[in-house]
Amino acid sequence: MKKIAFLLLIAIAGLNSFAQTTEGGTTGPNYQSLENRLVKSDKTIVDEKKMNLAKTWIERARLLEDIADVNTQFLRVNSLKPIEAKIYFKEPKEDKSYSDGREEMVFDRITLTFIGGVLKYWDETNLIKENALDEAVKAFEKAKELDVEKKFTKKIVEGYKEIRGIYEKNAFSSYNKKDYANAHKNFAAFVDLGDKEEVKSVDTAYAYYAGLTAYVGKMYKEACVYFAKAEANNYKDPLLYTTLEACYYLSGDTAKGFEYLKKGLEKYPNNQDILVELINYYLSHGESDKALEYLEKAKEKDPTNKSYYFAEGTLFDKMGNTQKAIETYQKACQMDTMYFNSYYNLGVIYFNSGVKLTDIANSEMDNKKYAEKKKVADEEFKKVLPYMERAYYITSKAPASDNMEVAKANAENKRATLETLKTIYYRLKMNDKLDKVTKELKELQ
Repeated sequence: MKKIAFLLLIAIAGLNSFAQTTEGGTTGPNYQSLENRLVKSDKTIVDEKKMNLAKTWIERARLLEDIADVNTQFLRVNSLKPIEAKIYFKEPKEDKSYSDGREEMVFDRITLTFIGGVLKYWDETNLIKENALDEAVKAFEKAKELDVEKKFTKKIVEGYKEIRGIYEKNAFSSYNKKDYANAHKNFAAFVDLGDKEEVKSVDTAYAYYAGLTAYVGKMYKEACVYFAKAEANNYKDPLLYTTLEACYYLSGDTAKGFEYLKKGLEKYPNNQDILVELINYYLSHGESDKALEYLEKAKEKDPTNKSYYFAEGTLFDKMGNTQKAIETYQKACQMDTMYFNSYYNLGVIYFNSGVKLTDIANSEMDNKKYAEKKKVADEEFKKVLPYMERAYYITSKAPASDNMEVAKANAENKRATLETLKTIYYRLKMNDKLDKVTKELKELQ
């Protein structure tokens, strides 16, 4: 699978929230009042005289909005402090502290998590109604459908805007919690409400966040939708194009991703990341000439990047231009004398050439000519040694890594170089070195 690495950056400012005075005149959530109102509302929406009135559904939507916001109206991500939380929610049932710096305040219907003395996220429990915010949107939609005279348009628009604010808070809470599925759901709902004709509020940054949280949550098709929406609204970040390409690649639509890469290069012609992804695309599709064309552009912009020369050497090797491949690999080696890939590939080129010359010698029936041709093959094998021995040296000097994949790759590289060296030492009767690598191979098992 293609690997994409990037830094996820979302600037989460303290989201403004004002404590509201609930029925009864006290600050803090009044769950009982809302539960009582919900019982009445449940009866009203099935009442034949009221169920088809826009007003009924406006009131229903407002109630559901209040239920969804019963706790969050008092919360501010990255701003609210524990002492303030006690003003709204009173004394917690339990205070918890963790070794990673988290502090939890557990209340009857919500648990608040603080890091560094400020609120980072929350978990609501014992909900008055599941999915109340989504249901509020549906209720406003029902009111809009019944409001043929457009008497409630203003209230509906106000409701949509207020609901967006709640989705926003929930999105950042989920993001801080690393619950990327819910972060995406809330960012997406925020964006979708903004797209409504009555609201018409385009927020490209939040479309990007909806895409990014979907991507991190491995919901690649959803990520494509919102990244594309951000791109269509001119979100200015070249990373958008490489990430879009990755999303389409992981969704199985490489052609669509390629189109975004080309579009990205048109907007950001000097961006190396987009250029590299285009090169990788052409390499993976066997379009060597195109890959070489973009590699030349990449080298012009960053002439000291050894990986470009290595990629170019690989291309020349695949195209059968062995001499050009050798020259290009050697340039990469000059740039970095500890660059395993180039040293190893140079050794492989000479090794493969030696094998071909050996086959030619073995097909010779004349003993004298056979000896001459075998000598030529042996000379070719000797050319392998400085590169393969250097490749082995590089693997032996590689620092120990806690990353299992890195450690495994280095072990495999070491084994491959030793196996090749063993073959050559045996052929060239270099017995002392042969014994040494044979012993090292056994130790690797």
